[in-house]
Amino acid sequence: MDDKEAEKRSAAVLAVIEHQLETISIFKGYAKEREELVRDAEARSFSLPPADATDKLLRYEAHLDRQLYRAMDQLERLQRQRKGEKVPPPLNINLERRN
Repeated sequence: MDDKEAEKRSAAVLAVIEHQLETISIFKGYAKEREELVRDAEARSFSLPPADATDKLLRYEAHLDRQLYRAMDQLERLQRQRKGEKVPPPLNINLERRN
């Protein structure tokens, strides 16, 4: 084996090593980014209220929505009565399932 061939092989090995180092560097960047995303997601999950509190808030919101629509319907009926329109009595249909 002569010196030129040995130099070519050394250069090829160095090129492969440099390529592997670049690949490792890229993967290291991906891993760091993933760790940051996991840390962010974890921090955001701590800022959420517990599930039972969220359920309670959703029930309150639904109740307030129903009250708002009831009040709007009543207002509309009263406005029609003031204008002299014939207003039928309110029709309440409850579709909620009660145990």
